[in-house]
Amino acid sequence: MEGEAAGQSQVLARGDQGAQVLDLQQRLRKVGIDTAPLNGVYDQPTEAAVQNYQALRHIRTDPQGVYGSASRQSLESET
Repeated sequence: MEGEAAGQSQVLARGDQGAQVLDLQQRLRKVGIDTAPLNGVYDQPTEAAVQNYQALRHIRTDPQGVYGSASRQSLESET
């Protein structure tokens, strides 16, 4: 993401909130995965959307529903 040093991307999971979560929600929506609402809160709907994305892209190296490095790399390459 803009303003972050390479390799310093944060792992995001339920309970997190802020600009990085909002960016995640917006990126998921761009690839057709609904995260309603776009609120910058990593809540149950966002966790479910990440799980859906991981299943569709066969991402198994990150824990289910956790936006880790493999999920981030895949999603950011698409958006």
